[in-house]
Amino acid sequence: MLLDFDAGRPLQALASRWRDRVAYVASDAQDRLGLRAVLVRPDGFVAWAREDGANLDDAARAATRWSGAPCAGN
Repeated sequence: MLLDFDAGRPLQALASRWRDRVAYVASDAQDRLGLRAVLVRPDGFVAWAREDGANLDDAARAATRWSGAPCAGN
């Protein structure tokens, strides 16, 4: 699951590459703990977290590691 606290298009587009395995949720949180987004592994642990200025390539690598290759055509 990719939790996006800023509801930004770049993360939504990134999650769509794994649309059959990664749920994208845009929402706000009462206490973000300084984070803008979090990728949660299937076992509930955080695979990737984004603060200001974080590189989305790292999120793509984490999604590939925990969810496999992106869907065909992505």
